Amino acid sequence: MRELQEKEQLADQLEGLLRILPTGVIVINPRGRIDIANPAAMTLLAHPELPRLVGQPWGRVIKLAFRPQEHDGHEISLHSGRLVSLDTCALEGRGQLVVINDLTATRHLQAQVSQHQRLASVGRMVASLAHQIRTPLSAAMLYTENLQQTGLTEPQRVRFAEKVQSRLEHLEKQVRDMLVFARGEVRLVDKVYIAELLADLRHASAAALDRQEAELIVLDEVPTARVVCNRDTLVGALCNLINNAIESVGKNAELKLHVTREHSTIRLQLQDNGPGVPGNIMRQLGEPFVTTKASGTGLGLAVVQAVSRAHGGQFTMSNNDQGACATLILPEYDCTETTS
Repeated sequence: MRELQEKEQLADQLEGLLRILPTGVIVINPRGRIDIANPAAMTLLAHPELPRLVGQPWGRVIKLAFRPQEHDGHEISLHSGRLVSLDTCALEGRGQLVVINDLTATRHLQAQVSQHQRLASVGRMVASLAHQIRTPLSAAMLYTENLQQTGLTEPQRVRFAEKVQSRLEHLEKQVRDMLVFARGEVRLVDKVYIAELLADLRHASAAALDRQEAELIVLDEVPTARVVCNRDTLVGALCNLINNAIESVGKNAELKLHVTREHSTIRLQLQDNGPGVPGNIMRQLGEPFVTTKASGTGLGLAVVQAVSRAHGGQFTMSNNDQGACATLILPEYDCTETTS
């Protein structure tokens, strides 16, 4: 009798705990139907065609209550517009436990903090960018005037045209970096194979590599792995790493990009053969306007840092015996999570 009372007391305590939890908790039986749903779960998954959750097939609840969006990334949008994450746990033959975390307020606050931080940097950004744009713009205008001269040979015209293009590409990169950093919004709308991503990177970085007679060796161990990303922004961030390495090493730079899988992440590691990064600068790299180059804005690596965070990843720089090493870690896209 005492044991029965203890079990009843424990059951009451568990029921009370589930009732006050702000996190949604659902228990699905082996037949795929919901046996238990706490109030938070019922609130999050509320739908006109779901008067109650208990007894409903989990597949039907997913179909009605969830509204995946292109920009969801690693979280999921609900019919109500809220953003949640799902964690599941098998119950050893008794079904499955599903925990639903409402991330709407958290993501909103994070977005506000990020926006305030970016706005605080706008003054320095505008001043720095205005200074940096003036030099390549003046050079491009000078080369354009040279192109208008009569009596130029064809090789001279080609050389001046290439210089104009080079300066304009430099301008375009600086403006793109500024926009990515200022907006801070990176919509993850693409599911891309690593092989495709690297093909885009080779194409995008070819001109910079050729100009400095640099070599990029790519070792891809996971060509069929995929990542959820913003394709253009991610390629742009990787190009920033390559450009940074080329500028650090100078002519005839030798770069090695090694792509591997580690647990459920994809690791992209770019090694150069330069002098490395000074220790006093290393601690600040990735912050806006911190640079080792007299002509740099310091936005390149800050953009890489911002892009990596937007993709749920990590970005680090380190030194070794060979030179500097940039590492970008991204979550691997698992298609089984979508189809299960």
